Amino acid sequence: ASRASRILNAPYVVALTAAIAAIVVVPWAAIQGVPQLETTQLLLMVVSGMGNIFGFLCVYIALKHGKVGVVAPIVATEGGIAAVSASFLGRSVEPLIAFVLLLIVIGVLISARSKDPDPFPGERPVLAAGFATLGACLFALGLVSTGFLSGELPLAWLLLPARIVGVLLFTLPLLLSGRLRVTRQAFAWILLLAAADLLG
Repeated sequence: ASRASRILNAPYVVALTAAIAAIVVVPWAAIQGVPQLETTQLLLMVVSGMGNIFGFLCVYIALKHGKVGVVAPIVATEGGIAAVSASFLGRSVEPLIAFVLLLIVIGVLISARSKDPDPFPGERPVLAAGFATLGACLFALGLVSTGFLSGELPLAWLLLPARIVGVLLFTLPLLLSGRLRVTRQAFAWILLLAAADLLG
């Protein structure tokens, strides 16, 4: 993600990774069959897709302006934020798990604030940290929404919302305006990123 974000602007990275992942997920979802979706499930799918795709957008912006060592630990707090959010929404969290998550969040925040001995040209660590934090919160929102759906929908349908949102909001507008171009070098990183995202 860091390499792709330095070569292309964040919206292009989102557009291309969403399109590549959609090529895999859409047929897979079709094979699994269309489930009977209730209004609440549709709403959760929209929230999941928006949280996920805009979370990626924020992280890619953060990686353009900051190092992986600063951005990744902050984004890693998404699990802790999601767990706390889920507890407020009625999902139980064991006290020991909550305590461990709190320690993890504190640890990554401390590591993210440590001084960078070797900044790269144009690096803006405060901006990167801000977008990484926003990305973590958006990812957590998507994660909680997906969690509520996880026992109700097939796996492909859990992966579908972010790819559909990405294609509709980023891929199609850039494609229709004739601006969706990518170099061979960037495409290799995009392909790897899309695969890692989907498998992850």
